[in-house]
Amino acid sequence: MANEIGGNAKVALLALLLVWTFAAFGEEIAYRGYLLTRAADIGGRSKLAYWLGIVFVSICLGTGIIIKGRQESLIPGLPA
Repeated sequence: MANEIGGNAKVALLALLLVWTFAAFGEEIAYRGYLLTRAADIGGRSKLAYWLGIVFVSICLGTGIIIKGRQESLIPGLPA
């Protein structure tokens, strides 16, 4: 597929869609699935532990997005 992308907008868009889909899915599985379960394990998997885990994992995910978004919005080569 990599050789077909050059000069072919349809294949390039398909490849981009696949990459975005798998990247987003992997990120959600890692942050929401794995980290939430580990955070709930610390609290004995009680209802409160899940709610605190949701808050903690959401803060971690949001912080990561803010940091990455800030870096990507700046001109390459300039310090953040």
